[in-house]
Amino acid sequence: MLIPVKGIGAFREQFGSGVTLELSNPPYTVGHLLDVLQQRYGVDFAQQVLPAEGQENVMALLVDGRSITSQQGLDTPLKEGEQVYFVVMVAGG
Repeated sequence: MLIPVKGIGAFREQFGSGVTLELSNPPYTVGHLLDVLQQRYGVDFAQQVLPAEGQENVMALLVDGRSITSQQGLDTPLKEGEQVYFVVMVAGG
């Protein structure tokens, strides 16, 4: 199953204009996608994406424009062709 992945902000540097990753074995979830990304980009990538215990998350992960926190978190299922976006959250005024 092919999943397009794009990065916004600091993650654009990681993914350029975007990458398409193949998930070869079920379950097809955001957590599975993160495992594939960690294998490809290393442990440093995973540490950027998933906060350590007690730390606040500084990025949002969107599947077709919807945050995974409003869905099933890392267990959010993925369907063929759904766009996954990594977005650094920014605050200001």
